[in-house]
Amino acid sequence: MNDIEFVIKKGLKHIEIPFTETYLDKYINKHPSPNSLLCISDLMDHYRVENTAGEFEDKTELQNYPGTHISQMRSSDNENYFVLVRDFDEKV
Repeated sequence: MNDIEFVIKKGLKHIEIPFTETYLDKYINKHPSPNSLLCISDLMDHYRVENTAGEFEDKTELQNYPGTHISQMRSSDNENYFVLVRDFDEKV
């Protein structure tokens, strides 16, 4: 399981949205941009979960963003990864 599948599953469980892992895996793998925020947003739309995308130049701006959210981060070696943030100080 890659990080996008992991954080989506954790996120859906956290907000108590029922899903099947089989459907979720198929949806992600058939999406035109399977490892992207667009994929996550489209999936949330499918499950009728309100969502929005934003870009923050400075990570400290995330402290002002309320609620649980999925963030796409970039590592020091320029690799993208996704994290589920329930509280700004708590990553799952």
